[in-house]
Amino acid sequence: MMAHDNLTTTRAKLVFRNSSGAAAGSRSLLDATVQAVYHAGDYAIDLQIEPETELNEMALVGQVVRRSEPSEPLSGVPITLVARNKELAESQSNRFGEFCFVVRTERGLTLCLDLEDDGSRVAIPLTQIMAGRQ
Repeated sequence: MMAHDNLTTTRAKLVFRNSSGAAAGSRSLLDATVQAVYHAGDYAIDLQIEPETELNEMALVGQVVRRSEPSEPLSGVPITLVARNKELAESQSNRFGEFCFVVRTERGLTLCLDLEDDGSRVAIPLTQIMAGRQ
């Protein structure tokens, strides 16, 4: 597990959300692709979540940028997916600030970005945006 004991956890603010592609007769927005943008301080996190409901999996693609310097990529940002205090997957942003995960859909799924330059860990509850709650 990545060390983040010295980071202050901050919950990102949802500033944009759009869902599309829910099939006719689908049970919920959990079947739809979700696009969302979050802000946390000077950072913007752009997410796209594509559920594979038949496989109980989802693809999560994202990018993290500094809003004051969007042309300067944030590479090497430690990123973790956590569910119920258990780490499911970890990665780092690439040279463009991008990241990608394919994981099983679980309750309480949270995306965490360790913005060490800022001394903060940004937490984004994914289950809520997939279900259409803000």
